[in-house]
Amino acid sequence: MEFPALQFVSFFIISAYLLFSALFTEGQPECNVKLGWSLSAGDTNLPWSSPSGEFAFGFRPLQRSPSDNEDLFLLAIWFNKIPEQTIVWSENKYSVPRGSKVQLTNEGQLILYNPRGKEIWRAQTNNGKSSCAAMLNSGNFVLING
Repeated sequence: MEFPALQFVSFFIISAYLLFSALFTEGQPECNVKLGWSLSAGDTNLPWSSPSGEFAFGFRPLQRSPSDNEDLFLLAIWFNKIPEQTIVWSENKYSVPRGSKVQLTNEGQLILYNPRGKEIWRAQTNNGKSSCAAMLNSGNFVLING
């Protein structure tokens, strides 16, 4: 003898489990930037890339005019797998000279420093302390709490 109500309940429980497990496993980005890591403008270090390599976060050189006597860089996110490497986001208030640094500090803050170590810009966060950061396949750079 079959129990339709029992079959429905079993189906509902299994469906709910699959739905919630999919949501929670995909909802947590994987940390690919650790506390203390930094990038320096003009260095040959690689940018922080998304897992797919489609997007990258780091410093992009600005074209300089012949009258400029120093190299300037822009902190940006760009398409990394196309020849033009088009910028999709930048902290465009500040172009910074060679030797400037962006760091995810040991205190969990993302900070941009000039070559002398003076703070230029700090990412605004609700909580103030992140445990790591991630460059996502969506093109978003996120600070992760917890």
